Amino acid sequence: MLMAASISSIIFLAPVVLFSYSHYPLLSSNMDGYTLSLALTIMDNVSGVFKVYKYAANFIVYSLAARRFRMELVMLLTCGRCFRGATRSSIQTNQRQKN
Repeated sequence: MLMAASISSIIFLAPVVLFSYSHYPLLSSNMDGYTLSLALTIMDNVSGVFKVYKYAANFIVYSLAARRFRMELVMLLTCGRCFRGATRSSIQTNQRQKN
């Protein structure tokens, strides 16, 4: 799970890092002000989208890989009613016995 989360972070944050290093050559180029502003705005928006995708990918990775995360998420979303009287400690004890 940690490997998948790390790989998704690298994939989705690479454009952000590239943007931070690539806007300096754009500033020294011979573009007019409008074109330069448009290019920087587009690059900033694209990197922002990739930041959001990184957080969404982390949620999906943890949802798929971690049983305890899924259990806590269901407990949170259903206000604890999903397991009908079972407490968190009894559910965790049952999971430990299965492993």
